[in-house]
Amino acid sequence: MPATFSVQNRTPSGRRGFVPRPDDIYIATYPRSGTSLVQMLLYQLTTDGEVGFDHISSVMPFLERSLRSGESLESLGSPRIFKTHLPYRLVSRWPGKYIYVAREGKDVLLSYFHMYRDYVNPGTAFPTFFEDFLAGRVQYGSWFQHVAGWEPHRGDSNVLYLHYEDLVSELDRQAEKIAEFCGFPFPPDQRARILERCSFASMRQHERKFAPENPRSEGSFIRRGQVGGWKDHFTNEQVAAFEQTARLYFG
Repeated sequence: MPATFSVQNRTPSGRRGFVPRPDDIYIATYPRSGTSLVQMLLYQLTTDGEVGFDHISSVMPFLERSLRSGESLESLGSPRIFKTHLPYRLVSRWPGKYIYVAREGKDVLLSYFHMYRDYVNPGTAFPTFFEDFLAGRVQYGSWFQHVAGWEPHRGDSNVLYLHYEDLVSELDRQAEKIAEFCGFPFPPDQRARILERCSFASMRQHERKFAPENPRSEGSFIRRGQVGGWKDHFTNEQVAAFEQTARLYFG
């Protein structure tokens, strides 16, 4: 019988407990690193592709939020697919498969800033958010620690370590990797349909099905998915400060 884990405070608990299954699949990311894209891809691989859910969390729960609310996850059929932003040290004890997506940190910072303004604090100024991000004073803590915790496990048999930039530039090849890793079919006659529905243009049409509730401004949750957008926003001093912090974690 699988072990039961309980979540306390910031750990993945829920007073009702969580019973992991050996065939659970976790989409593990730091926020703004391609989570919704991988969720949509897995949904397309495991269903007829119709976007009939009210919100993606109803079919692929946001694990820590579900556990904090005491929601039971036992009624979900296997394999269950969860989204999580938890660090490696908190989820690695569970059996199952992990799809980790790493994204260029400067692009994460910029995208997270826009999300903060839309869903957390509309008055957030970029210079302030920049300093808070480098110090880990944002929701889900340090991006540097998060990536540094997962990166050494990229060769583990139960971890598929991907880069966001590859998902954007070659989604078909990355979809093959994900399907093979999870043991899902990726039939040739369905590939065009799957890839089209995972395009940013298609997902924007269903944005409310992926976005957090109660936005505080009129921004977009699914933005452009741009690679390298940070170059138009960072000063030379900010680039130097980011790279100096990165060297503390990645050498």
